Amino acid sequence: MQTTSRGIFSYLLLFVAFLGLIFLGVGGLSLWEEISSAKWPSVGGIVIQSEIKRWPRKKSDYDYRAQFLYQYQVEQRTYASDRISTDRNRFKSKMAGEEALAEYPVGKAVVVFYNPDHPEKALLKTGLRFGTLAKTCLGAFLFLGGIAFSRIIKRL
Repeated sequence: MQTTSRGIFSYLLLFVAFLGLIFLGVGGLSLWEEISSAKWPSVGGIVIQSEIKRWPRKKSDYDYRAQFLYQYQVEQRTYASDRISTDRNRFKSKMAGEEALAEYPVGKAVVVFYNPDHPEKALLKTGLRFGTLAKTCLGAFLFLGGIAFSRIIKRL
């Protein structure tokens, strides 16, 4: 392999490693929250808003976001949250969003899991999710693979 193309390929692999580091960081933070949320205490709450809105993503493309809100009380203080789980409340289609929110109509009583150190942070679904684990593992693979292959290429 020529020196110039080897250098370019090495930088490309370092860029892949950098992207992996981003995935690893974002996934790792979500993973930490999901693992710790399994131990959060719970209180009763009530859904006060539950609808799907269309949001522009690109010039001719849209995604759908849940306009979702529930209230709950911790130590006689009222809080509100819009998080069902650690995932964002975004959906590829209106139908997918409506299916997700069908479980939470306005007025429904829900079990709210809240962070005892920050009661304003709450979820309706806790625990580890496959997507977060996959994102974190992909990030680790890209990061470690990019670094390792970059070093191998430099030695050739």
